[in-house]
Amino acid sequence: MKGKLKDIFNWLDCNAVTAIVAANIAMFAVVRLAILFGADPQSVVGAVAVYAQPLEMLRHPQGVLLYMFVQFDFMHLMFNMLWLWAFGLLVKRLAVGGAQVALAYGAGGMAGALVFVAMGAAGLSQGMLVGSSAAVLGLVCYVSLRRDVKVTLMLIGTVRLKWLAVFVVALTLLSTATAGLWSETVSHAAGALAGVVMAMAESRRHSGRMRSAVRRQFSHNNAMGTRLSVQENAELDELLLYVRDHGYNALSSAERSRLFQLTRKGQR
Repeated sequence: MKGKLKDIFNWLDCNAVTAIVAANIAMFAVVRLAILFGADPQSVVGAVAVYAQPLEMLRHPQGVLLYMFVQFDFMHLMFNMLWLWAFGLLVKRLAVGGAQVALAYGAGGMAGALVFVAMGAAGLSQGMLVGSSAAVLGLVCYVSLRRDVKVTLMLIGTVRLKWLAVFVVALTLLSTATAGLWSETVSHAAGALAGVVMAMAESRRHSGRMRSAVRRQFSHNNAMGTRLSVQENAELDELLLYVRDHGYNALSSAERSRLFQLTRKGQR
């Protein structure tokens, strides 16, 4: 039994995006089938939605989790899953684990839900909120800020991933704003912001750990400085300053390799 559970968790860790896409499609099928077989659409929505009214939200707490896996319109589902799958293809390339994928998706969804309810409490939103847009934007922003990488797009060429993410976020917000869905637009923006904050926080933690490790390596041996030339010491200082100001994830592959080479040389 433990072996099977371990296999399941290992699969989820390697295929988190696939699992999230499958969950969205499954929820779409369940909701559509329930309505097809006579269930009241309003009741179905109410069972899985986030309510703008805080008291109603307290009566339906499951909606905070379920709403981010539910789409009622096929085009809504298709576009959300398209962006999710497209950015999900980069997960392994950027060494993003399954737990990080789930956390980024969940953080985006939770941020969107909390903002929608807060706006409802302030009288700025009403009704109910369903859809995975906030969660997807959270994951899109998180993945795009992990590293400064370039991707090749058909008919367009090579673009930086972060600019593609900006396009996805802008297109999503524009589609809801032009439809007059302002509370949904703000909720989606909150989801995107959650992904940005998560990526920045992770980058700072990573950078702090790396700087501490480098300092320990250099202080471990007083002769460390003599093992690097003046030019190499200056280069190392420049790299560390860049990491301090912009985060480790902002380094290019070549810069990371060079940083590793300098620290290894200093240890010898």
